[in-house]
Amino acid sequence: QKALDRAAASLPNLVHVITPDMLMAGGPPGQDGFARAMNHAVVNDLVPLIVASRKPEPSGTVKSIAVEFEGAASVILLADPPEGVLASLPGLRMPGLAVMMAQGETAIEGSDQVEVRMGLTPYPAKEFGGFSYEGIQTFLASVLMQSRPEKLQEVLRRKEERAAGGGGGSSSSSSPSAPRAPKELREATAENWEEVCPQASSVLCVITFLDGYQSEEETEAQLAIMRAVLAKEDTQDGPGTPFEFSYVKGTCDPAFAAAFDVDPAMHLPAAVAYSPRKARFARHVGTFSESAVRDFLRGVLSSRIRTGPLFAEGAPAPSADTQCEEG
Repeated sequence: QKALDRAAASLPNLVHVITPDMLMAGGPPGQDGFARAMNHAVVNDLVPLIVASRKPEPSGTVKSIAVEFEGAASVILLADPPEGVLASLPGLRMPGLAVMMAQGETAIEGSDQVEVRMGLTPYPAKEFGGFSYEGIQTFLASVLMQSRPEKLQEVLRRKEERAAGGGGGSSSSSSPSAPRAPKELREATAENWEEVCPQASSVLCVITFLDGYQSEEETEAQLAIMRAVLAKEDTQDGPGTPFEFSYVKGTCDPAFAAAFDVDPAMHLPAAVAYSPRKARFARHVGTFSESAVRDFLRGVLSSRIRTGPLFAEGAPAPSADTQCEEG
C-alpha cells in the first residue's frame, strides 16, 4: 500500500473531494458539492463511484482508480460526511464505497417511456476482498461491462497501450489495440484447475455441474446454454468478463460437487459462482436457462444474491480419479 501511495503521489487528483462544509444544508443554491459532483457524472455519462472515508484526502488506491477509469467513472470522495448524509445514501457505509446505477425500470402510465430507478450498489467485499486496487478495479469493470461497455473498452485499450510502452494512451489516440482472445467454456480437471479458476485471483469462477450419465445430446444442449451466456458476457469487440467459465460432470466427481452444495441426485444441471480468493460461493436455484443464469450472475456481482462459505475444508478442486469414465 505504501508503494502504491508513493506512486499515486505523482498522479493528477481526479477525485471530487466533498468536505462537510460543502454539504451544509440551507446554503445558497449550487453550494452542495455532492449534488454538483453527481450532476457532473450524469451530464458526462459517467458511473458515479462514491467513497466514504474519515480521511480528508483520497488514498493512493482511490486516486489510481480515478485515473485508470477517467472518462468512464467519476470518483466522489465524501470526506468525513455527517451521519445524515450517510443515512440518505442507503448501501454506503463508513468506510465504504458504492456505485450509483440503474436498479430497474417502471413504465410511465399513458406513455411509451419508462422511469429508470437509480440506487446504490455497494462494493461486494465478500467476493472481491478488501478495498484493494485489484478488487475495486474488478468491481468497477463489472459495473461498466453491464452499463457502459464501450467506455470500459476504451479504459482497457489505454491500459494495454501502457503495458506495451505506449505511455498514457489518451482517448484521442487512434492506434488500435491487439484483438483480445475470446474466453472459452472448458471442462475443469485436476490438471487444469488452477488455469481455469486461478485460486489467487479476484475473478469469479462460474462452474456448471452436469450429469455424467445423461446422453450426449442433453449434455450438449446444456453446454450450449452456458456458451450463450459466455458469448453475451465476453463479446470479441467488448470489454471481456470478470468470470471464468468451466464445467464438470457432477455425478463423476461427487466430492467436488458437494463442496458447492450440489447434490448430483437432485440439483443437476447446476451453475455455481465461486470466489476462490474468499472461499465463498452461490448456487443458482431455479430454471437452467440463458436468461436465468445471466440474472443469477448479475445478482452475485451486485450482492443481490448472497454468497456463503464452502461446504468443505480447504480449497476444492476436481478429483484426478473421477468415477464414471466407463459410464
